[in-house]
Amino acid sequence: MSIVAQASDLRRVAFSSDMFRRLLGSLNSYVYELREGDAIVATGRLTLDAVPQPGGTLQLAGRAVTIIDVTVRNGEVLLILEIQ
Repeated sequence: MSIVAQASDLRRVAFSSDMFRRLLGSLNSYVYELREGDAIVATGRLTLDAVPQPGGTLQLAGRAVTIIDVTVRNGEVLLILEIQ
């Protein structure tokens, strides 16, 4: 395994990062996984007015949840949420 990055690898990372920022800025519909401890207890879709940030909180079905991570999976923005 080489720790020296190729120029093409760096361009791919820069493109992915830019694409991720555009996805977050342009979409307000998200896929989510709701977790309680290590278990996934619910999945679904939701719409938010603001761009979600890790560490933020929101209400889901009347319960406060913490945003653990915001990532891209299968071309969609995925929120990893945890019940407080």
